[in-house]
Amino acid sequence: MDLFKLPNMNILKIFSVVVLCVVILSSCRDDYNICTENRFVSVNGSFYRVVGGVPTKSTVSNYFLGTIGGNAVVNNVANASSFATELNPTQDSTVYIIRLNNSGFTDTLTYRHTSRTETISAECGNITAYTLTSVKTTKNYIDSIVILNNSISRFFAENVKIYYR
Repeated sequence: MDLFKLPNMNILKIFSVVVLCVVILSSCRDDYNICTENRFVSVNGSFYRVVGGVPTKSTVSNYFLGTIGGNAVVNNVANASSFATELNPTQDSTVYIIRLNNSGFTDTLTYRHTSRTETISAECGNITAYTLTSVKTTKNYIDSIVILNNSISRFFAENVKIYYR
């Protein structure tokens, strides 16, 4: 039967079914992979030394980062010039212990922060972002810490510089 010889009503039905199928198939989405945005929030920092009076980004031979209870968060990362650590969303401070270059010295890093909720999108939901208010260290091997960017969100930015001896 020739398609163009069908009554106009049948052509309209066929066209409607084709359009409906195209709309249904194009509106499907994968509910497990709908969020492609970065949801990881961390304090991002780098290691520095003062060489000849000039602050210089440095690479540590290795570093350990852990909790006060001794659990390793990062264990013996070799040849690192930067790091990323998470903050505790239920507290106003987060404390880590850190060891650099097998120095035998352990320092404590205390981040003081406030938290806020940021909406990424309807598909991705919310994240907890932070404002870093201060950072303190015990200064055993670390000389000082400088806050560069106190807004901690899902966008990578260097937040702190750690100067070590």
